[in-house]
Amino acid sequence: MRAIQDLVTEVDRVRYTEGQFLGAADFQDEQDYHRRALGRHETGGHTWGIVVGLELVENPDPADSQFVDPVLNPGLAVDGYGRQIVSFGTVTIDSALFDAYTTDGHRTVWIEYDETTSSPAGAGFADCRDGEATRTVETFKIVIDPPATITAVIVDGAPAAPPPTPSGTPEIPADTSVPYQELPVEPPLTRWLIRLGTLHWDGTVGRFRPAAGGRLDEQRTYVGAVAASVLSPTGALTVAPRAAFADPDAADFVTVKGRLRTQGRINAQHDVWLEGSLAHFASPGVEIEEDEVITLGRDTGTGAAKEQRLRLRLGDDAVSTTYLSIGTGDKLGTPVVEIHADGTLSIPTGLLDFGATDRQDINLNGVTSGLGTQAGSVFLRSASEFIWYRGGLFSATAHDPGTGGQLQLVLDADGSFDFGHRTRQMLSLWSSGGQHQYGIGVQDSTLYFRSGADVCWFKGGSHSDMRDNSGGGTLQMKLDDTAVLSVTGDVVVGSNGDAELITRHVTGKASGNDGADNLYLNWHTGRSVVLGQPSKPSDLQVTGTLEVQSSVSTAVQSVIKVKTYGPVITNVGSTPASWTQSYAGEFDQVFEVFAALAGFSVTDEYGSSNPAGQQQALGAIPQNIWVTVTAFDASSVSGLVFCGQSDPTSGGNQVGINVVVLGRKWT
Repeated sequence: MRAIQDLVTEVDRVRYTEGQFLGAADFQDEQDYHRRALGRHETGGHTWGIVVGLELVENPDPADSQFVDPVLNPGLAVDGYGRQIVSFGTVTIDSALFDAYTTDGHRTVWIEYDETTSSPAGAGFADCRDGEATRTVETFKIVIDPPATITAVIVDGAPAAPPPTPSGTPEIPADTSVPYQELPVEPPLTRWLIRLGTLHWDGTVGRFRPAAGGRLDEQRTYVGAVAASVLSPTGALTVAPRAAFADPDAADFVTVKGRLRTQGRINAQHDVWLEGSLAHFASPGVEIEEDEVITLGRDTGTGAAKEQRLRLRLGDDAVSTTYLSIGTGDKLGTPVVEIHADGTLSIPTGLLDFGATDRQDINLNGVTSGLGTQAGSVFLRSASEFIWYRGGLFSATAHDPGTGGQLQLVLDADGSFDFGHRTRQMLSLWSSGGQHQYGIGVQDSTLYFRSGADVCWFKGGSHSDMRDNSGGGTLQMKLDDTAVLSVTGDVVVGSNGDAELITRHVTGKASGNDGADNLYLNWHTGRSVVLGQPSKPSDLQVTGTLEVQSSVSTAVQSVIKVKTYGPVITNVGSTPASWTQSYAGEFDQVFEVFAALAGFSVTDEYGSSNPAGQQQALGAIPQNIWVTVTAFDASSVSGLVFCGQSDPTSGGNQVGINVVVLGRKWT
């Protein structure tokens, strides 16, 4: 470190008087004054670094494309002591500077201020020191991979460093350009290096190879301006490179390290990139609290996927009076869409348009609930149920319409409609003049169907506007406006096991119920039929005489048919005989079959018109006679019969039985 006395600690200049004797030191002081003034200007209103030029350029070796010959372009730089470094022409980088490096790798290249002496007095002139140099040449030298780049910056008699600095050391700007520094007295020259870039030196072959991308001009330091304002004498200020951009949007050009405030419009002719997190919108000229600022920003969310989000923050208060408005028209626009801070999206004048692509346009709670279109249809999708409410406020409880609301309808997960527990006409099928004349509803303990005239039941066909017209189908049943019920085909009334009662072609008048959920059919003759007693829901009760009449003699068989058979079975010995009676084709349904003992004969003469009457001659006495039914179906019955006597060696024993079949035949 230089001693304090080796520093220039004041500014003085030569003061000339008439008759003053001047020596070389006076002229040297005159030069030093101007040189230091220029240095203070260079490091005061500017920062040190490259002013222009001094680029490292690689010229390809025409004999071998693996190698290059680097040169340094002309240019100007200023070091941290205010000394100018000027190169007036292209300088070849001397490979001898790299002789100390015998390996293959990239090496940093620096430039340093230097001085030499030259130019003795010209011919015909002489000086007291014949042959001594009369000029100082300000030049530079190239330095490769230096261990240190500057000597020191002395402020107030002590070395200073950019912040942060050790305690007690004066702070200087981070760029280390200090016009008030105390400059070293030279010679010797104090070192201050300026980075030019990096070259690729292959020490194994002693040649330069092309540097890796971006390294040829890496970490170059350029001069800057130190000023509180930049004033333009004209109506515009232009900040631009000295060489015009091929593409102004290709790379960053101006960097503002701090807040930027403009009093006029900001007009970007290309994209605007916001690399920070937020854009704040405050009222012009109004002091506003942080929680009231509307902020547009980007973050990465909190999920495991770290999703990218663009977020608009409408202050901290969830109120409807703070909102984002999107619209057209004047400066602020007529609102089309509004997003309010209370979580409400409103469309005062706009229209939602989801385009012409069939898809689920709206997801309400994930993809399992939503609204969309397909093949010309609009669909609603629910993970479970659809519910309709009238009025009320939101409640998270299922089937709860919320305060002041009313449940109107539920379409459950099985596709069934549930109208709740309010009695009313739930389905109004056709109305006129405000009157719901056709519909279905519920009143106290009653399900009702309402019609302005007829009620018809059709099978098949399609819609027809003609009254009682099945539209190509079949009229199954009709209840007309005079309360006459017409049934086409059979009417099945009740059931009890396998026994059913069928009446055919019934036409009558329905007259409501008796308060005990019984349906009455009142015939024109005055007789009544009650269907469905509460205690016996399958019974048919007839008040009066039940008559089943037809021009066909077998018509009664559809209600009850009785068939009797009288087989005679011969039984010999001590084993019962099996018997079978067929009645195939006689019945469609058999309720019961009975077998009754009609008589017997131990002389094989059952049913004879002239029996011999030889009972005494045989000496046989009947002892055990019986008949049973073991099984029956719709076509036959089977059983066992037995006739035993005192003499087992006598002739055959015959038993006559009566078989009674109870059933019905449809036709």
